[in-house]
Amino acid sequence: MGKTSLARVVYIMISNQFEACSFVADVREVYKEYGILQLQQKLLNDLLILRDMNVKDVDNGVSMIKNRLRHKNILLILDDVNELDQLNKLGAKHWLGPGSRVIITTRDMKLLMTHKVDEIYEVEVLRNDEAFHLFNSKDFDKEHPTKDYLELSQAFVHYANGIPLAIEVLGSFLNERSTSKWKSELDRLREFPESKILNVLQISFEGLHKIEKEIFLNIACFFNHKNQETIIAILDCLRLYHEIGLRVLIEKSLIKLQDNQLWIHDLLQEMGRDIVCKECPKDLGKRSRLWLYKDIDNVLTNNMGTETIQGIVLKLPKPKEAHWDPESFSKMHCLKFLIIGNVQSEYPSKSLPASFQPNELIELHMCCSNIEQLWKGIKSCKTLKFINLKISLKIFETPDFTKIPILEKLVLKDYINLQEIHPSIGVHKKLTLLNLKGCRNLRSLPGKFEMESPKIIILSECSNLKRIPKFGENMKHVSKLYLDDTAITKLPISIGNLTGLSSLNSKRKSDPMRVLCTYAFCDVLPLALLFLLQVEVPPPTTGGTLVKEVMTASSAVPLGVEKEPDVTKEVGQVVKDVQPTLPSAPLAAQDPEAS
Repeated sequence: MGKTSLARVVYIMISNQFEACSFVADVREVYKEYGILQLQQKLLNDLLILRDMNVKDVDNGVSMIKNRLRHKNILLILDDVNELDQLNKLGAKHWLGPGSRVIITTRDMKLLMTHKVDEIYEVEVLRNDEAFHLFNSKDFDKEHPTKDYLELSQAFVHYANGIPLAIEVLGSFLNERSTSKWKSELDRLREFPESKILNVLQISFEGLHKIEKEIFLNIACFFNHKNQETIIAILDCLRLYHEIGLRVLIEKSLIKLQDNQLWIHDLLQEMGRDIVCKECPKDLGKRSRLWLYKDIDNVLTNNMGTETIQGIVLKLPKPKEAHWDPESFSKMHCLKFLIIGNVQSEYPSKSLPASFQPNELIELHMCCSNIEQLWKGIKSCKTLKFINLKISLKIFETPDFTKIPILEKLVLKDYINLQEIHPSIGVHKKLTLLNLKGCRNLRSLPGKFEMESPKIIILSECSNLKRIPKFGENMKHVSKLYLDDTAITKLPISIGNLTGLSSLNSKRKSDPMRVLCTYAFCDVLPLALLFLLQVEVPPPTTGGTLVKEVMTASSAVPLGVEKEPDVTKEVGQVVKDVQPTLPSAPLAAQDPEAS
């Protein structure tokens, strides 16, 4: 049993003895990708049993952990720690209440000694009989192999040296294979003894079909610990047949599915990335995937991009300034992923180069860039499904969306110079999410939304937006509409076409907004949403009834009129139930509203 598995078993066995518990998994990976703040957030959410704790910065997080947990009896497990800073910012034992326990898993013995932990338990490799039992359970689904396989089984178990992951992967790979195949694989392992554990793991990889290899490498390099639905959507775009591929990888113990996340053991991830590095050890531009800052910086600074590069994914926990040559992208004709976060690049030009051809691009993420427009003119992006561009200080216009026909998610958050969005967005056929949150200078949208597929529209904090488009009859799939902190004062009659609407947020932080609309609006939306909006309707010119009268007929509480306490309480609860909470988490694996 490995370190993490052992820690989980202990957690399950003793967690009921403590006032509060938290298992903070994959500290190393989360720290590298998102920084210590997100780890502090999870810890506080778990231990204080609160959602969306507002941790302003790392020092504030340390203070909150010390002050709020010092009297609580806590069980805290920090899994896969690799830096002292993580322990110093997440919770020393003396910060917690009497009787608390902190369990740390790590591959760095010195780190534990430096932190002066009370006790160190070194996880032992499996004994020979334990390893033999695990191997046979994976290979033969029983405790003992047949006579023909007995000697070979013992040889493989001996080679794996008691490491549970290596035994599990070997057993899964060799299942139902002939003795001649077993002998061949054993000879190959013995031929290259210098990197023993990686040789063991790579055997299973090399037995995969090409599509399964591509899926594994994409997860190992880019998408480890990501939401299953997110990965499936990406694999579908790549035409990698996820149903068969993921099932095969799980059966071979190369990936795991846990809590709706697909993840790869760190040793297997190391193996996958090592395979990519060996594609071309000396020329970074001729590797299929790039994920390290130093490698990406080298390629984009020195114009080393080639058609071999399929993906560039970089998410830094803190902003970093770079001086990249945009012409590097012009040679990347097979680029499918371009995801860059927290890098401020001083491009010499104001857009991606004219020679850049995003013909195969599926996902485009850029955060904190200084370009003024994505590209000049019209580019054909027939495979592009996801655009996520956040916190741009200079971009002032969007591309023509008619050339991005299968775009599903468009996130343009905090585009403070964007004043209008290309009118082609209003008739897009495939878009399911439109997020323009924080575009403070946005003043104009298309006159009418006639999109066929949108489910979520977010216009929150577009403080200069005074008018919302009319809604076409085909907008019935919209379920959530966010208009909070905008300058919109009335809704069009056509809002009645949003027959699937279940959540509508139109509040203002400074002064709750009173929305003016027609009777048609009141006839369509649920009663609880009318209360949430504080709707005030003027008398219609012909026919219709005032909202006060409609509410009275529905046995509800008219605005400004009190009724029996029990009825008021009941309606108040309905309002509370339907009132949406705007999420604040980044797009990283997650509900599209959070993007």
